[in-house]
Amino acid sequence: MAWTDALPTVRGKLLRDEPLGPYTWFRVGGNADVLFIPADADDLADFLKALDPAVPVQVLGVGSTSSSATAAWRASSSVWPVVPLEA
Repeated sequence: MAWTDALPTVRGKLLRDEPLGPYTWFRVGGNADVLFIPADADDLADFLKALDPAVPVQVLGVGSTSSSATAAWRASSSVWPVVPLEA
């Protein structure tokens, strides 16, 4: 079983092979193996607590401080949580 088949249940969205460009300030980026968009802070906290500690996590935020090298990196074997800003 692949690590992507053993991800915790979430209320938000777990997107597989998702392009990162639409989530970054400069609209650049390769595909993330898994992109997590939490429903709220509790969803994010629950996901991170339940996630296998061997799976690396790269936080994208709004992508304004991500270097193009980081955003373009194919996030193999990692989860990219996108934390949306509240209005």
